[in-house]
Amino acid sequence: MQTLRWGIVSTGNIAGVFASAFAAAPGNALAAVASRTQEKAERFAQEHGVPRAYGSYEAMAADPSIDAVYIATPMSRHAADAALFLQAGKHVLCEKAVTCDAAELEALLRLAREKGRFFMEAMWMRCLPVFRQAQAWVRAGRIGRVEAVKAELSIMPRVDPAHRLFSPALGGGALLDVGTYAVHFLCAFLGSCPQQVIAAGRPGPTGVDFDDVILLRYPGAFGFASVGFSAPGGNGAAVLGERGRILFPGSFLSAQEAVLVDAAGAEVERFHEPFRANGYEYELSEARDCILAGKRESALVPAEASLGVMRILDACRAQCGLGEPKARGHI
Repeated sequence: MQTLRWGIVSTGNIAGVFASAFAAAPGNALAAVASRTQEKAERFAQEHGVPRAYGSYEAMAADPSIDAVYIATPMSRHAADAALFLQAGKHVLCEKAVTCDAAELEALLRLAREKGRFFMEAMWMRCLPVFRQAQAWVRAGRIGRVEAVKAELSIMPRVDPAHRLFSPALGGGALLDVGTYAVHFLCAFLGSCPQQVIAAGRPGPTGVDFDDVILLRYPGAFGFASVGFSAPGGNGAAVLGERGRILFPGSFLSAQEAVLVDAAGAEVERFHEPFRANGYEYELSEARDCILAGKRESALVPAEASLGVMRILDACRAQCGLGEPKARGHI
C-alpha cells in the first residue's frame, strides 16, 4: 500500500485529535509537526510519536518529504497558512471553518488549481459512514422528496475573551464555529445554493455572536439551524421527507447511528457503525485516497459545497449585524 506522508500544522487540541486518527487510517504516515516554537513542536512530537518537529511553518513547508499537511491553526490563520503550503507544493486538508469568509476561500481554491494540488475543508462529519448512509437513503428515495432539514448544535464553554471562540481577532463566534457544522448539514441534503437566507443572532459580551438561528429557503423545502454558546440544547438533527424521516439519535456532528422511519414514525431501518478511532480517520482516509488517485478535490466535501457554506455564513453575518470578520488571513 502506498503511504502518504503528512505534516500537522500547529499543536493545539484539534491537532492532537487528528494525530490520534492515524492508527486507524492505513496508508497514512504522520511524519512531521510544525509549531511557532521549537519547544512546542518537540513536545507534541514526543507525545504523539512524530519523527520530525519544526519550530516554524516555513521550515516544514520546505521539507520535500512531506506530501500533505493538515492545517490546525486558529481560523484567522487558515488562509495564510494554507496558501504557504500550497505555494510549497503540498496538498492541503484545512480545518473548519475553512476560512473567515468566502473571498478568502475563493482565493485559496484558485491557488490550489494553479498549483495542481488537492485542497479540502476538514469537515469530518461529511466523511462519516453514518452520514454517507443517510445521504444514500435520500438518493434512493427512501423518504421521498426532502421537505425540511433541521440541525441544532449548542455548546457551553467557559467565556474567556482570549480564547479563539470568543475573540474577534481569532475569528470567534458561534456562526464560524458550530454554525459551520449545522449549515454544512443542511446543505448536504438541500444543496448549497438556497433561494433565501434569513438569520438572526445575539451578540455576547466579547464582541462575537453567541447564539444564532438560520433559515434557508429552497423550492419546496427549507433548512433550519439553531447554534450557540450560551443556550443549553442538544446536538440533534433530522431530515424530513414526504414519506418518512431520517433521525440521528446522538450528535449529528459525530454520528455513529442513524434511523430511517416511515411517515407514521415506525422504524424501518437502523444503520450503526462505531468509529475505528475517533472519527477523524475517515476524512484522513478520504484525503489520502483522493490525492493518490490524482484528484484535486473530494466528492464527499466538494470545494463548491464549502464555498456555498461560506457564502451562506457571510449572508448570516451581514443580517446579524456582525459585518466582515475582524480576523482576516492574507494570501
